[in-house]
Order: sequence, then C-alpha cells, then structure tokens
Amino acid sequence: MYLGRYVGPPLIWVWQRVPGEVGCGGAESVVIVGDRHYFVGQNDFFVFDGTTPQPLNAPCREWFFSNLDEGHRSAIVGAVDVPRSLIYWHYPSAAGGGALDSVLTYNYRTNQWGKQAMTIDVPVLYSSGTMSYDTLGTFYTTYGDLPSISYDSPFWSQDETIPAVFVGATLYTLTGAPSASWLLTGDFGDMTDFMFLKRVTPRYRQVPTYTDDPQSHPGPNHVINYNSEATNFYRDTLGEAATQDASCPLTRNRFDFRRSAHWHSVRIDHLGAASLDGLDIDLARASSE
Repeated sequence: MYLGRYVGPPLIWVWQRVPGEVGCGGAESVVIVGDRHYFVGQNDFFVFDGTTPQPLNAPCREWFFSNLDEGHRSAIVGAVDVPRSLIYWHYPSAAGGGALDSVLTYNYRTNQWGKQAMTIDVPVLYSSGTMSYDTLGTFYTTYGDLPSISYDSPFWSQDETIPAVFVGATLYTLTGAPSASWLLTGDFGDMTDFMFLKRVTPRYRQVPTYTDDPQSHPGPNHVINYNSEATNFYRDTLGEAATQDASCPLTRNRFDFRRSAHWHSVRIDHLGAASLDGLDIDLARASSE
C-alpha cells in the first residue's frame, strides 16, 4: 500500500509506502466510511485510517478464505449502508464459477458478522430522489402499485441513499422482508465422557414470528406454532461425520432434546425475521468410558 499526498509543482504527488505487507485483492473491495477505508486483504479484513492498516480479526476469516474463489478474488465488490452501519462484500464462492453469488456482511458499529447467498451482477447505492406525497402519483399510479416496504424505511426519505443491486437489467433495493435463514453451532461436549443434551434455550432479541390458530387447535391449550425449528446433530469423534437426530419446534421459548453422545451441534432454522444474541446449552455428563 502507498499513501499519496498532493504537494503541488514540481512533484505534484509524493508517494510513501505504508509499513507492513498488507494489500488489497481488488480495487472494488475497498469501502469508504467517513475517513476510514475497509477492505479485504490477503488473509484478513482491514481498516485503514491514513496511518497503519489494522486487522479486524474477523472470527469468520478462515471460513471466508477457504470458501472464496481465489481465481476470481479481484471480482470482490464492497458497498456500505451507512444508516444501518453495515458493509457488504459481494464475492464469488468456490462453487460459484466466478459469479458474485455470496455476501459477507460486517457491522462496523457492533463488530458483528453475517453471511447470505445472493447472486447479483453489481451492487450500487440507490437514491430515491425527491419523492414526496405531492409527487407520489408521478411514480405510482395507484396505492396498489406501491412497493411492499415499511413506512419508516429510508426508501421514502428525500435524497436518501440505500444499498441496491443489479440482477441483469433489473434494480433491486435491499429493503424487503427477510426470507428463511439458519445457523449451525460448533461442536460442544467431551471426548472422554458421554454428554446428555437436554435443552437449548435461545436468547432472542427479536423472537421469530409465529402462527396462533385457535380454530384448528381449540381450547385453552391450543398450539402456538413458532416459525423456528432446531435439529440436533451428534457424533462420538470429531473426525467422523455427524448423524442427524430429531427436529423440534420452539416450545416455551426453548428446544427440548434427549440425546447422549460425546459431541453435539445444533442447527436452528427460522422462517421469518429473527435476531439472536446467544444460546444457553443444558448439557450434563451421562457416563464415562
């Protein structure tokens, strides 16, 4: 990396090498937020404030670089959503054939990471222009033509820019309701003793939406169907493939299991919007070998 400073005639520009062996794989992966530059390096993610690039120490960096199509690393494109403090890195996965088919998301305010599958051609920042109530009819003929977007979305604000993507010749704003999502925990247990998994209690910040249908389940004890389900996977050694066990819905704000094994992991599926801070694992020693 080199830092250029404008000094005027006769040199015009003076270039100074930035200390360290840090570089960027592609110019489009650099995202500017205020006076900082965020970018994808060779083996980590970095932020540069004009002095020395600092690694973000991303907990997902090993996973990311093992799933990145190295032959198309220069195709990585970054975008920023300033109102929500989010940076999107659209990248080609190892199985994508060079297409931008995956997204890594970084919240630079909370230092949290996320990922999703999304095939696009290019991300852009979309400006909704000077839309107002008086000019609404210019954009939409009837109320039925209005997009399905919440009223507090920045889409409706004058001159507000929001992240969007092109897929072919069609422009899509990233303002829709979330679709299905899932997360898979790491392995927890013990190599010496069998561990009995009894319960997993998620700490939801936003509880998944649910369907309460008293007509199909009449009476005081009718079923509440949460749009959340968990599946247990187990194995006796970390070197073997995990076996899929039973799946259960969210009941009384928890997932109940009955499985004894050396190692356990849990996959949680959501059908709607959800925000999860963590999990409480009820694990007890069952027996020793």
